[in-house]
Amino acid sequence: VETAKKIAGKIRQSNGGLPGVKALGIYLKERNCAQVTVNLVNYTLTPLHVLTEEVRRLASEYNTGVKQAELIGLLPMKAMAEAAAFYLGLADFDPDTRIIENYLL
Repeated sequence: VETAKKIAGKIRQSNGGLPGVKALGIYLKERNCAQVTVNLVNYTLTPLHVLTEEVRRLASEYNTGVKQAELIGLLPMKAMAEAAAFYLGLADFDPDTRIIENYLL
């Protein structure tokens, strides 16, 4: 859990980390693992994929990895679309014009 706390401390905005990020390192007894729990309060300041990659980078620095991610609550479609575009390597992707549901609503 100490590593999760260190990672959380580095990404937390209040410590000079990523803008719009609140984070804690906690131990999940029911899963027998540590977790970096994050509230991404403004995805336009720190996109989801930037947060994800920074947590992975820091975990690697501490000689550990990220087992999985978990979403609690809701997130804007645009945040997910931007993350998908990053991981898929989509060039010049504009979620406002390239997602079909935006035209059906």
